[in-house]
Amino acid sequence: QWIKDGGPGVYAITQDLSGLTSGNYTLTLTDLDRGGCSLVRNYQVNNGKVLYLDASVVQVSCNGGANGAIIVDDVVGAVPPVTYYLDGVADVDNDGQWTGLTAGTYMVTAIDADGCEVTESFYVAQPLGIDFTLSTSLDCSSDYSRSITLSGLTGGTAPYTFSWSGPGGFTQVSDTEITDITVGGTYSVTVTDHRNCSITKSITLYGKPVLSADVSAVQCNGGRNGIIDLTVTGGSDNFSYSWDYPATSTSQDLSGLAAGTYHVVVKDLSQICSVSGNPYSTTLEVEVSEPDPFVIDSYISHID
Repeated sequence: QWIKDGGPGVYAITQDLSGLTSGNYTLTLTDLDRGGCSLVRNYQVNNGKVLYLDASVVQVSCNGGANGAIIVDDVVGAVPPVTYYLDGVADVDNDGQWTGLTAGTYMVTAIDADGCEVTESFYVAQPLGIDFTLSTSLDCSSDYSRSITLSGLTGGTAPYTFSWSGPGGFTQVSDTEITDITVGGTYSVTVTDHRNCSITKSITLYGKPVLSADVSAVQCNGGRNGIIDLTVTGGSDNFSYSWDYPATSTSQDLSGLAAGTYHVVVKDLSQICSVSGNPYSTTLEVEVSEPDPFVIDSYISHID
């Protein structure tokens, strides 16, 4: 009987063997007429030739893309024609070239005309995905100047370009920061790397509050029916109001006013100055007018 190393049991019970694969075969020869005397011999069957794959790999250009490739340049030691398989699936063109691959590990098999085969694994790599964070800060030292900063840039392939866009047709090609922002809205930046891979991220921020007032003058000199209708454009809509002399109030609009000069301080409670930690504030001076007093020009004439 024959036993192959690594096999499940008895390989054969014939005298001769053919069609063998490589490996070590053990023959046990037993003489049944002489009380079961036996002889054991080992036979090593080697491959007549060993095939090698000479192949090149093209990595995916952008993270998550599908333009990788495996190209077999030669099957060393093979007798043509050679049949190719990728992950067990026959190559339709049978040219040993696979394109449009995503990142991952692939098994390439080549079988030559003698039925000899070779299988090797190839890894199609990809660069790390581009990633970064956006943050905003408010400089109140020069009235109002908001900035957006891009930080923590990772992935992709340097060098990078940065293209910014925002409200009102705002565009800017710059570095990792834009400054002097006064208009609120959504700002976006597209980062493109050396391989033309790109990613876009956005951040929404508040703009500068701008104060204006619609004033109704006092109707009669010395009266108290003036009105200030205060309007705030921009900002966060989370405001506090503080009016001073000659009227103290925390409401947005004032009525029942006498003529005079009024000052209001408006704080945007949702916009915090980076250095002081206080809400951004802006002021407006409003003049409430009144008509001139009546002047009666009279004289007395005596008649004799």
